[in-house]
Amino acid sequence: MIASSLLLTASLAGAAFSCPATIEDEQHVKNPRAQSIRYYSGPRMLESMATFVGHPSKRMQPQPDGWSHKGIYVWEFTPGNDIWVECTYQNSAAVLTFHVGTTRKCSFTKSHGGLNPNVGLCEAAAP
Repeated sequence: MIASSLLLTASLAGAAFSCPATIEDEQHVKNPRAQSIRYYSGPRMLESMATFVGHPSKRMQPQPDGWSHKGIYVWEFTPGNDIWVECTYQNSAAVLTFHVGTTRKCSFTKSHGGLNPNVGLCEAAAP
């Protein structure tokens, strides 16, 4: 079983937010039964972004309000909602959790064919 040792929670209330484009993590096998284990290192690219109204442990996850054939997903929020974001990464068990606070809109842009990196971002806090 491969496990990741990275878990990050940050509070970003009041600022524009963007999921990190890449992360570095360390993975290891618990109770290995193989004769050898090889680990791959290097940056892990952003794979997806999820938004939550309230802490993600409550699992109040709204569906995007819209999406385009260009791979852009958009969530729009009413003022006063407490928004949290989770960022996940390719080939990693790491899930980064961020407290965004009040924002009007978040979006996730999925790369076409891997030519550009995926991008997850939220606007600065709504006044």
